[in-house]
Amino acid sequence: MKRITVVLTILALAVLVMPAAAQDSTPSATPVVQSNATVNYCAGKLAYDLPEGWVDGDTTVTQYGAALRIANNERALTSQTPQSGDAMILVNVIGREFLTGALRLDADTNIVTLLQNVGAQAPMTNFTPDLVTSITVADQPAAQLVIHNAAIDMTMIAVDLDPNIVGLVVLSTPAGAGTTQQATALDFASSLAFDVPEAAGSFIAPTATYASDDCKVGFDYPADWTLLTIAQAPGQYYQVQVKNYDAPTLGSSSAYSLVAGQARVEIGVVMPAPTDDSNSLDALAEQISQQPGYTMVSRDEMVIGGQTALLIGIHVDNPAQGLAGESLQISMRYGDNAVIALALYTAPGELDDWRDTAIAIAESLAVDVPSAGE
Repeated sequence: MKRITVVLTILALAVLVMPAAAQDSTPSATPVVQSNATVNYCAGKLAYDLPEGWVDGDTTVTQYGAALRIANNERALTSQTPQSGDAMILVNVIGREFLTGALRLDADTNIVTLLQNVGAQAPMTNFTPDLVTSITVADQPAAQLVIHNAAIDMTMIAVDLDPNIVGLVVLSTPAGAGTTQQATALDFASSLAFDVPEAAGSFIAPTATYASDDCKVGFDYPADWTLLTIAQAPGQYYQVQVKNYDAPTLGSSSAYSLVAGQARVEIGVVMPAPTDDSNSLDALAEQISQQPGYTMVSRDEMVIGGQTALLIGIHVDNPAQGLAGESLQISMRYGDNAVIALALYTAPGELDDWRDTAIAIAESLAVDVPSAGE
């Protein structure tokens, strides 16, 4: 056996009983409100023992979790349906709050009930809740479900790796062969280990942490602010917004004109960084200053997160669109990996009240987080 370590995040529920290759990575067309996650699962690590003679595929990593396939031969790694002699295991490690939320269950739902609800999603004709049995895996509460259809025998094992993390192991074999590999699946589940390092110090306290679905972009922001993912195309562009007030209807003038005490930070990341002069810091400053109603009132440079950043102070006054206030536009290149544009918007006369918060968010930005194997 060999010990494998992979970078971990929390994976979407859709991959629970589906091969990673079958997932659709099309970004959402509408904004999604995200909770103030206090754990950055992108920085966690999952370790497991690979059964002797088995092979493992690539790990799929997102902010929701990690999933990988292992199989007893190379062909089975990519096969949709196990053939004679094949055995394949899909393993997912999922934050309990994400899993229970997707299933509309209480966060403290016991592991048996949790697996009963997961099993109900599987495409198997003989499922009933009473087929789920309570077991123990590596001294942790666990549950097991054995179900089948005409072509496949499936054994599902759910284990509480810790109070906040659930491990799911799904064994698939040809019909009639399931019992020959159940011991292997149980041993594999017993070998799962998960570790999330302590959060690093932050300029913002208390702090929440955001990570993009593919863990390529992450940053800290004030824990009592609201986060919206506006758009993302993995590996290409990311647009996220954090604000300290209730979100108005996107696209309305009230989304952009703020009253006293309100502040909003918009983060845009384009990957990889274009190499032509159109995306130089000077060119970005020129684009910003030419927007209708924008008047440049200051221009400074400073080092943020080890990168040279251009800071443009803007007075916003566009009566035609109902826009008024102050803005700090921060532009920087994150090496060759990305161009970052961070914009702070405040009510008139309040830019200095929120400047340090915007710079702290920029300081915390991490781009192109290493994926598994790097």
